[in-house]
Amino acid sequence: METIEDAVIREIREELGVEITLDGLLCVTNHILPAENTHYVAPTFLARIASGIVENLEPHALGDVQWFPVNNMPDKITMTTAYALEHL
Repeated sequence: METIEDAVIREIREELGVEITLDGLLCVTNHILPAENTHYVAPTFLARIASGIVENLEPHALGDVQWFPVNNMPDKITMTTAYALEHL
């Protein structure tokens, strides 16, 4: 019983230990994986860190957390990230 915006803020707090403010919805990706018979609907928000220092609080799930300039992204990114970058 929470809005998607509240869920994003909560998940970022739980996973990265920072408080964020959302600037708005950037796009929504239909991430369809036919081989896995899976369809994710992934909203992507523009956000700013309001307080805290980013740290990986869920290393078992996230692996590693890194920052990249939007014009120099690594080769391996998700479909959702690629779609969001096209909409910046």
